[in-house]
Amino acid sequence: MFDRTDPGSNPPQVTIRLPDGQTLRAAARERRQEADASWWMKVTVTLLVQNLTAGGRMTSEPEPVSFWAPLAGGVCSPIEGQDYSGVPTTRDPGLLRRQARARETGRGRGPRQEWA
Repeated sequence: MFDRTDPGSNPPQVTIRLPDGQTLRAAARERRQEADASWWMKVTVTLLVQNLTAGGRMTSEPEPVSFWAPLAGGVCSPIEGQDYSGVPTTRDPGLLRRQARARETGRGRGPRQEWA
């Protein structure tokens, strides 16, 4: 299980589908539910970036890049066998209040947790 407080703990992997159809694996860092009830995952991929040496020679080196990807539409998908229970999760406070009121009045089922 991923433990964000342990530097040696590896975060679970997800599949990211890029706009041109390519797919790649990314590390799941955190997830968030927005006010419109949409879910997003902050992911990190390691890309090669340009580096110029003191002598002006171009080299490349790996550098982590983080971004938020929507869980809807197949952009960010779980990978079977990965444990997402340790991924930090936050939810919009206004959405939580609306869902609690709906449950109290019998008009809602309650929050749906993505990838528990």
